[in-house]
Amino acid sequence: MATSSTLVSGQGLPNSLDSEHVAFISNRLQLIIPPENAKPLQTRKPSRKSLSRRGRGALKVFLDLPLDVIFEARTHAVSYLEPLDLLTLARLSKEFRALFMSRSSLSVWRRVLNQVPGLPECPRDLTEPQYASLVFEKFCMACGSNHGVINVDYRRRLRMCVTCFKNNTISGHYLISEYGQFAQNIFPLLPCSGEDIDDNMDDSDKYYVYLDSTFFKPEAELMLAALDERTDEPCDTAQLSTFMENESLNALCMITEGISIALWHARKGLEAIIDAYDTIESRYQKIMAEIGLLGWDPAYFPEDSDEEFEEWEKYLRQPKEFSKRGWNMIRPKMEGIYLRCRRQRQIDSLFRRVTEVYFHRRVVQPDETRITMPGCADLVDDPFLEEFLDQKHAGCTDEEILAFVDDKLCNNPSGVFIQEVERGLLQQIRLLDVSEEPPFEGLEQARILFLCPCFACQDEHGKSGGLISYPEIIGHLADVYPDRRWSSLYPCIQRDVYIAAGVILETLGLEKNATKDEVNVLGKFVCVCHHHMFSGPLPFEQLVLHVYNEQQWYRDMKLHVAHNMRRVAFDYLLNSHSDHRLPELIRHTTSDDDAEMHPRTPLSIPETQSTDVPEDLICSYCYQLTFRDCPIRNETGEYHMRVKWTWDGKQT
Repeated sequence: MATSSTLVSGQGLPNSLDSEHVAFISNRLQLIIPPENAKPLQTRKPSRKSLSRRGRGALKVFLDLPLDVIFEARTHAVSYLEPLDLLTLARLSKEFRALFMSRSSLSVWRRVLNQVPGLPECPRDLTEPQYASLVFEKFCMACGSNHGVINVDYRRRLRMCVTCFKNNTISGHYLISEYGQFAQNIFPLLPCSGEDIDDNMDDSDKYYVYLDSTFFKPEAELMLAALDERTDEPCDTAQLSTFMENESLNALCMITEGISIALWHARKGLEAIIDAYDTIESRYQKIMAEIGLLGWDPAYFPEDSDEEFEEWEKYLRQPKEFSKRGWNMIRPKMEGIYLRCRRQRQIDSLFRRVTEVYFHRRVVQPDETRITMPGCADLVDDPFLEEFLDQKHAGCTDEEILAFVDDKLCNNPSGVFIQEVERGLLQQIRLLDVSEEPPFEGLEQARILFLCPCFACQDEHGKSGGLISYPEIIGHLADVYPDRRWSSLYPCIQRDVYIAAGVILETLGLEKNATKDEVNVLGKFVCVCHHHMFSGPLPFEQLVLHVYNEQQWYRDMKLHVAHNMRRVAFDYLLNSHSDHRLPELIRHTTSDDDAEMHPRTPLSIPETQSTDVPEDLICSYCYQLTFRDCPIRNETGEYHMRVKWTWDGKQT
């Protein structure tokens, strides 16, 4: 027997007096299976400190009063008591337990229970103390714990934690597996939890519903034993039928009463939610009225995106009645939140005004100055701006903002942004896997080019984007994305770009670590492959981008060649801009007119003419090797066929 079930079973208290149908098991709560590690209940002697001598004397005097006086006192106190109060009084001492658990106190229990609005009558299989404990107490009947999830099943009159429910319940499937098909005879004789049984269901549907339902395990085992005993012993069919009919009626009565209690509990919970909402709304209106008297501006109240919004709402919307004493306690805390939010809103407003002026002033700066100026979003980390916002957030004129932007942000920047950018870019370059020692000497090298996939570069240079050197990349991204931070636009440097740029520098007769100034002395360059997007004199960045795109196409084709076509592919695929072919293709020029000095077909390749072709073409060679449709723009179709394929060692 569970150690805590004694507290709720009402042991020694008779069942309800007007019970026509008595449950198969009286005091069924005593059958609850306790957890394996449960300790037996030990009667604790009251401490001398818990009850003073004067208190013990008063209790003895009260119990020594005549019964009619005690009953009169109980009668007058009933209107002020709740069921939990009676349960508490019954557990104060042995004397109080004997008093409140006696039959003479039954009327007191009933009157207290009847005072609960809408509470159904006490079920016929429970005593009034048991009923009060089932409905109003919260601890587990098996282990006595009140922690975690405590579930209540009013149909089976059980209130247990998850673990104890598993130990004390058994499903119809397990009953059939353990006791065979004989167990299905007790299904309608016991209360169960699960889908309701409809009278319109046939026997097979009811059977499957019972299989998925769960039963009180000790009760099911006793019912099986009782039914087995009656079927083994010779008895008339009418007696067995009467037994099963009575138990079925008892189970139906328990289920019906349990549903009624569950509905009352649900209505009570809904009413509690409605009452709490009304209390919260009333409190909110009264606090807002008090805030209005203080002159606080609602524009500075916390919003859901603010860090202190939840704390602010906690003070405003508590399920507690408003009181002046409570308001005086929370007002300093709410005032602190309000002042911090007001300051932050003023700083944000001033920051927007500063960035708007900065945006227009940045555009008119000289190129050499503008390319190193951060975008508007990155101004948040500027120490000069942080100090300015802290000092001027309460009020600032447009003239003060303009003077600050020109003096501190445009003409004399702090340099913090540039330092962070250079540190991050250098760290990225150090991660390049190149077989050089050291791999670089600084960001001023010409081969350090960053791949920018912004929409502007894609429109101009194709889907791969453009290559931009440092520090031009800063100004470029700030121009394209003025409202985004550098950390979210972080450009990358590709290893293949880095290597290709080094090879091109050597082809031009320079060192790999040549600087941008050394490259600029040579002027612009041409690639005599005559790609329509890279024709004419090219700056060094576009030349590298062109070579990188061609080499990347060759690598991509090799990667996607079908397995059965690899041998053919490596014979006919042409890496037109390989390292050893670059000296034949790349030259530097000093004027636009020099481009006409170079022949259009540097390798004596016969030109092919195409007329009446669609806008997008599909190369049959590419498709046969990779089984992929790779659309080729009309203007690049001739170029594609001339420089990317070779037959018998010659280009097509």
